[in-house]
Amino acid sequence: MKKVIALVLLCLLLPVLSVAAERPAKLDTAGLSALVEKNKGKVLVVNFFATWCPPCRQEIPHLINTAKKYKDKVVFVGLSVDEDSDAVKPFMKTMGITYPVYLADESLLALFQVSSIPQNIIYGPDGVMRANHQGYVSEDMLQSFIKDLLEKK
Repeated sequence: MKKVIALVLLCLLLPVLSVAAERPAKLDTAGLSALVEKNKGKVLVVNFFATWCPPCRQEIPHLINTAKKYKDKVVFVGLSVDEDSDAVKPFMKTMGITYPVYLADESLLALFQVSSIPQNIIYGPDGVMRANHQGYVSEDMLQSFIKDLLEKK
């Protein structure tokens, strides 16, 4: 009888556990500080976005292309501001996002004064924030900025 109850409970919990596994982890200021420290020596691009945001959808392919172009010199991290965290993983798959994506903690939204998206925070190889750009950024503009940071290294 215990085995039957355990099996029934397992069947009930599996869908819940699989949905939870599909949600990105939440990133707070301490987590971001650790990412900045871990990636010193490289440019770090932190992109605040939402799955429902048209300019974000337009910008993400540029981030993906730039990540491929500078794969050993630049690290990209996405921070979703979506209230529906279940939408993020399917969106990543649809858009072809290969860099890590987290759910943005309120502390990060406050720290960077995120009031509109997309918003990109760019750290130089020295780990110092070099840009806090609100609004869409073109691929050329992003790559030019990254190139300048890498040349100053």
